[in-house]
Amino acid sequence: ATSADSDNLKQVARVYSKTVVVNTGTALNYVLTHNLGTKGIITSVQDSNNNMVEVDVEATSDDTATFKFASATAVGSNENFIFTIMGGGAPEAA
Repeated sequence: ATSADSDNLKQVARVYSKTVVVNTGTALNYVLTHNLGTKGIITSVQDSNNNMVEVDVEATSDDTATFKFASATAVGSNENFIFTIMGGGAPEAA
């Protein structure tokens, strides 16, 4: 939200979330297209039991992010993961 009466309010972030079936027999890197228009993103990954999972994330472009699992042992066979990406709002001027 923004207001002409305040100089410290920022645009509200937008959120993209998707459930993906991760198969250990395929690549452990997953590119998701979020279309948020920024590399300034905050991400999280949850497994099918709603536990947070550590993965490396690269903001590959303004509209995509690559999630990288460390190894097949970090992933159960055909396990569902919920990927959430938040971003948006203009960056604050320096």
